[in-house]
Amino acid sequence: DSCGEEMAVKEFSVFSFILAAWSQVFESMMQGSFHEGKTGSVVIRDFSAAGVECFLRFLYSGVIEAPLVTIMEVGAIADKYGVDQLQELCVKAVRHGLTAENACELFGQAHQLHLHELREICMEQILVMPQKALQKRPSLSLHLLDEIFGSPLMCMGDGMILELLLGWTDSDAEAVLLLLNKHVTPGHIPKHFMSTLQPKFLNMLDRVTNDDAKAEVERHFALENCFARKSKDTLAALHKQVEEQYGPGAGFAGYCVSVAVSHPSVLRRNRLQDLASLRPMSELLLQEGDWVSWTLLRHSMLPIGFRLQAEFVPSCRVQVHGLHNSGAHLLLDTERHGPLKAGHMVYCRGLEWIRCFRITVLAGQLDPSEISIGSLLKEESSETIDGKRRRTQ
Repeated sequence: DSCGEEMAVKEFSVFSFILAAWSQVFESMMQGSFHEGKTGSVVIRDFSAAGVECFLRFLYSGVIEAPLVTIMEVGAIADKYGVDQLQELCVKAVRHGLTAENACELFGQAHQLHLHELREICMEQILVMPQKALQKRPSLSLHLLDEIFGSPLMCMGDGMILELLLGWTDSDAEAVLLLLNKHVTPGHIPKHFMSTLQPKFLNMLDRVTNDDAKAEVERHFALENCFARKSKDTLAALHKQVEEQYGPGAGFAGYCVSVAVSHPSVLRRNRLQDLASLRPMSELLLQEGDWVSWTLLRHSMLPIGFRLQAEFVPSCRVQVHGLHNSGAHLLLDTERHGPLKAGHMVYCRGLEWIRCFRITVLAGQLDPSEISIGSLLKEESSETIDGKRRRTQ
């Protein structure tokens, strides 16, 4: 042992004539001219004790009962020592028991044992049914995963590979990035499909600690083009887009955004446009119990975080909810984040794309323009917008 560690040793007492009856290799080894014949012992170093025990039980009984991984190892032992009948039996057992669910485990074992025929059979099963075989991150080396995803016989397109890899939430995120960079071509994936995967993609990036690896995958996927665009101030960005398209003074409220407040009487008509885009309005303060909600009429957003424009008064407590068909999801609670300073970004991760969010004052008072919401924005198709309108009519 080159590491200087003690090796675990397990001894089995076996009749030499039984070994010789099954294997000419053992028969030759047990002759007096060989070390094994002189010492009466055979040392096996390259297989596990469980595999050797199962092998010896077969020599005595002619029956093999064990997990497929062990049976595969027994087949390798049989191949090495020339027990052809057992080797053929093991290959048949693995073929019969091979499924998409155990293909990766058996593929790794076959690779380790240099069983080329079984390795090829397992590989074929993975490539034919990759969604089942690779549903969870298999315990394979990155080298073997690279071989699988790089095979031209993989029955899975780039979009499905991307979705599958993003589902490996318990896997090493940097290993996932390497596979994405090498085996997924963004240009082969419809943009609308990329957009639906963006939340999972961002969650995966959050787990990456290597900035260079993160930057590389962002360059590869050209996130600004493949996915929805990122905005540090969602409403201001939409308002700017409308003014650039239709000119200053264009009706932002009612075209891009609709606004609802808890007490409409506090608003005069000429302040609605300001409230819609969260322009500074020091004369409008929301009191305890008041709320304002914004509904995007032509876009969907995935909230990223909130930035405070002014020092936040500790006595004031504010909550922001994202409103979705499945209900209201809490995105921000100022009480939970401790002291909040001007310019400080409080990050959140929305689990769903939303079209409506609401600011509620639970204590104190607030100028709603002091909070800006950062998000990923995507424009809805005209068919989607018309469909939503018909459902609401």
